[in-house]
Amino acid sequence: MDRPFEHIDLGEGTWVDIYTVVTRGMRKKFRNAATTGAVGRLHINGDTDLSNENAVKALLLANLAAFDLEAVDDSYLLHGIKAWSWPDQVTLEIIDAMPAAVIAKILERMQVLYSEVPQEEQKKDIGTSSQLT
Repeated sequence: MDRPFEHIDLGEGTWVDIYTVVTRGMRKKFRNAATTGAVGRLHINGDTDLSNENAVKALLLANLAAFDLEAVDDSYLLHGIKAWSWPDQVTLEIIDAMPAAVIAKILERMQVLYSEVPQEEQKKDIGTSSQLT
């Protein structure tokens, strides 16, 4: 099945085509990446009182390395790129070796297309959500 895609010119003869319509399978992968990235390898022992806000903050801060902050972006790139101008297959190893500015340009558009929460709503949430302090 052919799906709609968008061509992004990255300059110097390089380009990427990204899917513009999210499939059910893509959404499942994106949600899984968000959950995995947020929870990571965090293990909550039975002694942690999850109703105690300070205990939860301490647990989270003590385990910051357990979170994968790039999981959703990685999922967008792996499942959203239809084709690109490089001869290599789309893999995280190749993506991670590319200049950050190139990947940022691709992700900027993907985040608009793939985000479940409209950016205007995300901006509202930033002002009202509680912050870890």
